[in-house]
Amino acid sequence: VETALFRILQEAVNNIARHAGARNARLQLSFKDQTLLAEVEDDGQGFDLQQVQTSSLDGGLGIQGMRERAELIGATLDIISQPGSGTTVQVRLKG
Repeated sequence: VETALFRILQEAVNNIARHAGARNARLQLSFKDQTLLAEVEDDGQGFDLQQVQTSSLDGGLGIQGMRERAELIGATLDIISQPGSGTTVQVRLKG
């Protein structure tokens, strides 16, 4: 579980460095009501999630890998982004 969660967060941070053009990024872990919430947020250029997942360039393979890892550990993965509005990646894992 720890390794999968680490790899998800690592991919999110790598995506910020490679694609976001962000000036700021934030990683936050919290635990409440038997639920771990991990969030990675940036103030970068954002993106259209549907377009990235169907792109012929990388096909959203990083995002797909994050989703698969979350599923393997029973977590949920939410990616919130819009062009011009930054991105937030949230992973929720109930204990």
